[in-house]
Amino acid sequence: MDWVGIHADKSVWMNKHYTPGRQGRIDKIVIHHNAGVRMSTEDCWHTWQTRKASAHYQVEADGTIGQLVHDWDTAWHATGANSTGIGIEHANIAGAPSWGISEATVEAGAHLVAALCRAYNLGRPTWRVNVYPHQDFNSTACPGLLAGPLRERYMARAQAWYDHMTGAAPAPATTTPTTPTTTDTRQETTMRLIHTTTPWGADAWAEITEHAGADGLDQLGCAIEQKVWGAPHEVTWDEYDWHVRRAWERAARVANLSAEETAKRIAATIPNQPEA
Repeated sequence: MDWVGIHADKSVWMNKHYTPGRQGRIDKIVIHHNAGVRMSTEDCWHTWQTRKASAHYQVEADGTIGQLVHDWDTAWHATGANSTGIGIEHANIAGAPSWGISEATVEAGAHLVAALCRAYNLGRPTWRVNVYPHQDFNSTACPGLLAGPLRERYMARAQAWYDHMTGAAPAPATTTPTTPTTTDTRQETTMRLIHTTTPWGADAWAEITEHAGADGLDQLGCAIEQKVWGAPHEVTWDEYDWHVRRAWERAARVANLSAEETAKRIAATIPNQPEA
């Protein structure tokens, strides 16, 4: 990818379902996800042959960036924002309901946002100032995780790359995917891992963020451990994953339950409780 000249790794140009030219100056970037597993740029092209939709870019699961509509033409991706917006699609690596997104896709997508903001003088990438989720323009859950638990990371990377490209900062350090460890006691990090690596994680995340905020999980987790094991104790990622999953399976709205009741529900599913 040529980040300065904005030349994608590959191009598969749409032959319909877009509008040549624009009715306004480019002033925003609209973020989407495919809601399809490991779609390539070519897959998007084929999908949009029979669906009246398109986007300018596709960021694939391995970070490859493909372009389907020229920036100076109007893609059909967000009603009300098409004439002045650039649409970026992002591949998913898991299906519903989690619609997971790879670290490579997050990194490449964020870098593309930075490059576009620089190229079109949009300013530093800022959420809902010059970078918007699709759901702001249509009744949709799109862009999934990119408007939820991955948003802060995505935007932070976009800003870091923008700062570098405008000479305000050195190149940001290369990122690597976060992996669970047996010593991970940061509950928010754990929940993000659960969210992005398990098919039921999106529902669990939605529950905890809606009712208690991100750090609510930490407080709830400590209270549950106190009730189940007699004292808070460090748990492995796999163990924590299993307990939280079972809690959500047993209680549709666990965040509304008392810690005592939640502990009872979790305890009922544990064959052998570990020592505190």
